[in-house]
Amino acid sequence: MTRFDPALDQTAHRPWPQPHRRWVMTQSWHDLLFAHWRVDERLLRPHIPAAFDIDRFDGSAWLGVVPFTMTNVTLRGVPPVPRLSAFPEINVRTYVSPRDGKRGVFFFSLDAARLLAVLGARAMFRLPYFKASMRVAMPAKASANAAISVGDACCANASMRVLMFWTASAISK
Repeated sequence: MTRFDPALDQTAHRPWPQPHRRWVMTQSWHDLLFAHWRVDERLLRPHIPAAFDIDRFDGSAWLGVVPFTMTNVTLRGVPPVPRLSAFPEINVRTYVSPRDGKRGVFFFSLDAARLLAVLGARAMFRLPYFKASMRVAMPAKASANAAISVGDACCANASMRVLMFWTASAISK
């Protein structure tokens, strides 16, 4: 049986009630980088459905690139399967507000290294997942440094090769 952090039982800070449905799956995120850039809202607007307003922070719209690794990815009641339930992912996102006022994330692309996870997320959640060849390398000397390499990723029908390095304090070339 999966045990969750007791802090998850504290919900008074939430601006709306939790869903009444039971949770469907579990996943743990590790080694995240939240990199964001100010973007002219007019560049984002053609790619966001009209039902959503683009959120602004500090007067600007933002584009985020979030690389991380996931573990324990599995459906409720199913134990994690080695090599299938752990993989790197990178997503490209912005932030939106639908007309109901509940702010959320709009994903342009979610790229993952496991085809089964990609197919499952597309089928169950209708998310724009794509299969990508990725690997994560943690330099032995500096645990604050990490690298994720995305090769030949299919993102918006374009082939790209990205090599991202990050440290705890800055993005490097």
